[in-house]
Amino acid sequence: MPISLKQLKIFRAVVVSGSITKASKRMGLSQPTMSQQLAKIEEILEVQLLIRNRSGVVELTEAGEYWLKAANEMIKRFDNLSSEHKSRFGDSKFSVRLGTTPTMRGRFASAIAGMVLEDERLTRFDLFWGLNSEEVVDQLLLHKINFAIVNSAAIDPARASHIVSPVYTDRIAWVVPDSIPTSALLESLSETSSAPQKYPALARHVMLNQRVATQPASEDWYRYFLPQSTPTFGAMTHLSAVELVAEGICTCHCPLSLLPNLPSSISSRLRWYAIPDFEREIVLAVPKHLLSLKPYAQLHQSILKFVTNAYSDEMQSPEVFELTTLLYKSNN
Repeated sequence: MPISLKQLKIFRAVVVSGSITKASKRMGLSQPTMSQQLAKIEEILEVQLLIRNRSGVVELTEAGEYWLKAANEMIKRFDNLSSEHKSRFGDSKFSVRLGTTPTMRGRFASAIAGMVLEDERLTRFDLFWGLNSEEVVDQLLLHKINFAIVNSAAIDPARASHIVSPVYTDRIAWVVPDSIPTSALLESLSETSSAPQKYPALARHVMLNQRVATQPASEDWYRYFLPQSTPTFGAMTHLSAVELVAEGICTCHCPLSLLPNLPSSISSRLRWYAIPDFEREIVLAVPKHLLSLKPYAQLHQSILKFVTNAYSDEMQSPEVFELTTLLYKSNN
């Protein structure tokens, strides 16, 4: 059993005061408690530290001299650390460690970085991203991040210890090369279509190499609506997938939350068709105890406000069409 800092302070107080009686007043502890703690220290170290005479005055043994020096060094080090903590994190100062996925990390993360810079209490902002929401939640549970933007399903096992706030519904879109005319898309969605022969990109699509919550639905969609298309390409992220589509060689499914994060050099070569009833819920997760601290509570509200008033609108780009319209046309 190691010696505690409190025990070292008691030992030093007795030595500095010269007696247990005086030290007990200095420490605000009873004499029996002081004596018990001193005896506990000597029991742990298996050596005598103090010699007590009949008047109650104490003298140090050789081991006592050694441990007095050690106590002084450790207590001084702890006091220095406490002072440094107060200067860096005192007065409600705080640090933010945001975790999210590659789909949302660009525009979303930069906006949050701007929010925290507006608060002079901020000491540091760190951004972590995982390949999927499950990786981000793992980092949250390990306390390596303190804010997480993830899909709702991923945070389910940890809801009891976190405040989980819905931020927006992330619709999934069919992303196609802008070079393919709408008439070819219409034809490709009919039961008997020759469009994939004329536009080979319609015969190839991208599937993510990592398993994500939306993947089974994505596979079913291609089997039902575009059976002539095969999963020719694999990608680690949705960004990698749409980059392939921008080259005009395939199609893919992608959350609309990626759209505000794309450079115009890529987005200008794509068309997005939002798929009916194909979506995921995105939430903001924060450990419950953090929201009892004012800076974190204020940032939490700022993030929710930003998503409601700005980010959600940015996903409603003129580049996004409703697939229902296309499907209706293809059936008539």
